[in-house]
Amino acid sequence: MSGIKERYLMKRMFLAIIKDIRRFYDMYSIPAAQTAAVVLVLALVAGCIYAHRRGGIYPQRRAIAVKAVLTACLADYIYMVVGITMLSRRESYSDIVNLELFSTFQKTFSGMKNVYENFILLMPCAVLLYALAGVFRRAPAAFLTGLSASLAIETVQMQTHLGRFELDDILMNTAGFMVGYFLCAMVHKMTSIARNAVSYRGNC
Repeated sequence: MSGIKERYLMKRMFLAIIKDIRRFYDMYSIPAAQTAAVVLVLALVAGCIYAHRRGGIYPQRRAIAVKAVLTACLADYIYMVVGITMLSRRESYSDIVNLELFSTFQKTFSGMKNVYENFILLMPCAVLLYALAGVFRRAPAAFLTGLSASLAIETVQMQTHLGRFELDDILMNTAGFMVGYFLCAMVHKMTSIARNAVSYRGNC
């Protein structure tokens, strides 16, 4: 009986999170897309200028296009994160700092939903950054990036009275970011092994 109840709660939790994602998408998808379009143009121009100085645009056209698209997608998602964590809120919090670990891990539905949403918030950023630049393919750099992003969000929320500075939020944001990083690293390693295997068979 408890298993049925747990599956029901997980299904309800999943549907509630999807509903929140759709709600924020409806609110911020258009301005986020506009921001991404501007960033795409700027990234293409910057990439062409850089490639021209390095020996020619044509040999690097694919890399320029891929990086420009990834940068635009990252800008789009960052706008969504800002919308979710700041633009959608009203100034209703005092300067509250909660450094008690796991204090927000409430056994209520809304409390746990907040924990899960904080976990997945920065995961797409980790995926995009991993694909965008080699520096983010190192675990220490990925960890510091995720931690810094979460600290920035919590600090701005506190200073603007749009939220509390929660240690649990930083923990879950950073954990989600690192899960995104490790998933990318695992897929990248598996892809490399598969390519090497195909190359080895071709040389036999």
